Parts: sequence; C-alpha cells; structure tokens
Amino acid sequence: MPLLLSQFPLLIHIEIFKHLEFESIFMLSLCSENTKRLIQRIRLKAKKLRYTIDDDQISVLGGFTDDERDLESITTLKCVTSISRKKEISVKLGGEPIKCSFGRNSHTLKYLEPENEDALELLKNHIDSLFHSKPSIQLKLHSPDSLSSSDIFDDVTDTSFMFENLDASGIEEHLTNYPNHHSLEFFSDLTKRELKQHSQIWEIEGLALLGSYLTSSRAMKYFSGRCLILHNAEISYSPLIQMIRKWQKKDGLHNLHAVVIHTFASDDFVDALLDELNALDWDGIRRPKMFNYDPRIMNNSQCESDFSDAYDIQQEDGGKWGSILAAKDQIAFVVWD
Repeated sequence: MPLLLSQFPLLIHIEIFKHLEFESIFMLSLCSENTKRLIQRIRLKAKKLRYTIDDDQISVLGGFTDDERDLESITTLKCVTSISRKKEISVKLGGEPIKCSFGRNSHTLKYLEPENEDALELLKNHIDSLFHSKPSIQLKLHSPDSLSSSDIFDDVTDTSFMFENLDASGIEEHLTNYPNHHSLEFFSDLTKRELKQHSQIWEIEGLALLGSYLTSSRAMKYFSGRCLILHNAEISYSPLIQMIRKWQKKDGLHNLHAVVIHTFASDDFVDALLDELNALDWDGIRRPKMFNYDPRIMNNSQCESDFSDAYDIQQEDGGKWGSILAAKDQIAFVVWD
C-alpha cells in the first residue's frame, strides 16, 4: 500500500526535503498545489539564484553559499514548436497552467512556443514562491532579447553579457534599473562601445572583460572597484603603472583586492615595471605566502594562490602592502588586508 507524503508530520517532511536536491524539489512542486504548499512550509533558503536566459531556453541554478562550486541545477525550460499529444501534460507554473512535456531521463521542461512570452516570468514567480529567503539574483544573458526580458526581476546583483550586439545605452539602462550590482562580466568586445569615464561599469566592485584587447587601457584608467579581470588584454606600461601608483598614493582604488591581466608580458616589460615601482623581494615576514583570491565575480571561483615569488610595494604613510606576480601569460597585482 503506497504511503502519501501529505500524511506524514511536518518534521518528517523537513527531514525528507533536506535530503533532496533542488531539481527534485522543483519537480515535486509541480505535482500539485498541496505538494507545493508543503515545500513552502519547509522555508527553503538559498544564497543565490542564477538565471541563464537564451532565446529558446532558460536554465536556473541555485546555491547555498557564495562559492561558484556549490551551484546546482534547479530546472531548465526549453521552448519547442510542438509537443506529442501522448507526452503532453498540464502543470501549474507560477500559478498559471502551462502545456508541456518532460525530456527523457532529464529534468528539462519543454513548453509550447505560443507561451514563450510569459515563460520566464512564470518560472521566476514559481521559484520565488519556493524560497523563504530572498536570494541574490544573477543573470547570464545570451541575446538582446534576453536583456530586454530581464526587467521582470525585482533586483539583480550580477550580470554576465554573453552576446556581441551590446550597446552602451543598454548597459547603462540595465545598471540604472539594478543599481545594486556587485559584478559584471562581458564576453563581447567593448572597443566600439561609447563607455565614457563616468560610465557606471567602472564603479562596479567586480568587472571581468573577456574581449578586452583594445579596452584594457581604458579599464585600468577608469576602474575604481574591487577586482578587475582582463582577458586577451593588450598590456600597456603607462596605464598599469598609473593604476598601481593611484593605489599606492591613496588617490583612489581604496577597496582594491586584485587586478588580474591575462596577456603575454616580456621579461623586459616586467623588469621595467618592478624597477619603476621600486618593488621589493618578499622577505617572508611582511605578509603571508598564500593569497586568498576572492574575485566575487560570476564564473570566477575563489582560491589560494602562492605569492612567494611575488614582489612587494607599500602604500604611502605605512599603508597596506601590495604584491605583483608576473608569469608569461599573466600579471597579477593583489592587495593584502
């Protein structure tokens, strides 16, 4: 004789749901309104939710901590043009009925194209109803349409722009709508974007530019946040020196944690940089050997890095110490707390 979940006491429900993954909890919430209410009584808490939004697919991850490695799948919605009548079912998503089917051996929810306009909002409302806490919201946007549709969220703390057709006005509008951003990540080349000195992106705590070749100098000149990561960068001597000098003289970058530049740097370039800054060999005393790198940027995990081969400089008036570590494919400048 089958046992009904609803017949168990609430404490038993709590213990059962504690051992379920996010995907299973989400699937159970679609079974019935009673099961959904049971889940709501558990008062689930998540630290963050990450929505990956493409033109025909939405994926959601959730995590209990800030660590990138702790994220786990909640669900995936895929827009399709047709569903077999044998596989078609109706579920309530965000309080509204939606015709769908489930992929074989997967948790992917396939829904019909005519309902595409409301799918993201229905999914958001449904997931919001499952969590007692208010997790931080992160977005990975794959198209201009996904950027337009992202205005349904109440608050967004981190955004990754994964597409090329991105203009400066769209970026600024997004940041104006969501002023509590902690990090931004750009996969597109921002060279042709009219990003002025007072653009909001330079004030973001964490900024990663993956196509930064011709934007590198501008980023080093204007950035005022906590962590800057430049991939495929064009390394220029003067902007890097000026950036470190600004920190050293306490003229800005008061909250700087790290600047990581992924590029080729010749031995002559590194030697000139260290000489100009009067950098010192590490004496094994003034600061630790291992640096706790914590970028707090989407898709970038925290880790401990060995800085025993790095060179040190100090802020004026006995301020903080910073270290420069150079390799053939990367230059990193970090600040010790």
